[in-house]
This record gives sequence, structure tokens and C-alpha cells, in this order.
Amino acid sequence: MEKFFALFDAKRIHLVGTSLGGYIAQCYAQYRPKQVASMVLCNTFCDTKYFADKSASPFIYRYTPGLLLKKMLLASFPTHEVAACIADSIDFVVKNFEPLTQEEVASRMILNSTLGPLNAADLPMSRDKISLIDANDDVIINETLRENLQNAYKGAHLGIIKIGGNFPYLSSPEDFNMHLEVHFRRLNYFRPGVDVASNKQGQDK
Repeated sequence: MEKFFALFDAKRIHLVGTSLGGYIAQCYAQYRPKQVASMVLCNTFCDTKYFADKSASPFIYRYTPGLLLKKMLLASFPTHEVAACIADSIDFVVKNFEPLTQEEVASRMILNSTLGPLNAADLPMSRDKISLIDANDDVIINETLRENLQNAYKGAHLGIIKIGGNFPYLSSPEDFNMHLEVHFRRLNYFRPGVDVASNKQGQDK
């Protein structure tokens, strides 16, 4: 990640993460707190124990055929009728999921089900610099995990998307972007017509 940020000469960054990406964002903020200006977490979790307990051994995934791994992941998507915008978001994800290699899918599943180092309660970041976005409908990340996240970051701003599903940034982009704008406005990182990334360039470099 640091090599990627170095390409843009970014001294401080704003992290936006969903699901496993949200967990990785928290881990990065834990180990590089001075580099993270703020964080937005959506439909994510702060502890991998739930997934680790459900997996006999995460490293079995390394030797599981790719087709079976993909079926396991796709089985977690809703099979009942959902709103058209959610169905479209699932179709988009599945289309982009199919070309992934066995190694790529296995790596994600191993990360998701391995006990991680994150201690969210001690994350060295002011809670007012954190926003949580939660979809208020059926999502893969269950309610208990999302409640644990909210409890770990008491004082963080909470935004609710009424209909968003697992991928609200795809199914309800207007609502998702609105919550992002609220986040940056709260922290004075947003001005209409000005690129957010460069708005506080002088302050963050």
C-alpha cells in the first residue's frame, strides 16, 4: 500500500473500505496512524474471529479448486428476490469475479478467516475522524459483527443507507457518495467544485 501511495506523493490519506477491505483499512490505520487522516468503513467488521471459528483451517483454501471456492463465495449472496439496483450490483460483481484465479480467491478467503492483529478498541485515531456506513437491509456481514464495529468506534459518525445490499457503492451510489461528502464536510476536507484529494494538499503534505 505504501508503494502505491508513494506514486502520488501522498503523505496522509483518507481510507474507504468495505467488507474485508474495511478490515484491512483498520489494520493499516493501526500500524500507520500518522499517515491516515480519516477513515470510512462500510458493511465491515473489526474482528475476524467469527470467520475463523467457521473455518476448520483457513489454509485448506490454498488447495481447494478455484471453481469450488467461487461457488462457496457466491453461495453467500441472496437467492431471494431483491431490489433491481441490488440485483444489478450483484451481477456486476459476479461478472468481475469470474476471471479471478484460484490463488486470488484463496488468498482473500485465507485473509478473511485468519485471526488478525487488529485491536479496534485501541486504534490510535480520534473517533470523529471515522465514519461508518451501514446498509439497512440483508447483507453478508451479519448484524452482530456490525454492532461490534459500532461499539468499537463509539463516537464515530454513523450513516444509514436504506437499500444498499452488500455493495451500496454500486447499488446506491448517490446515497453512498452523499455519506462520503458528509464525512469530508465534517472534517473540512470538501469544497464544491474542488477535488477532494487536493483540497487539503497544503495541510496533509
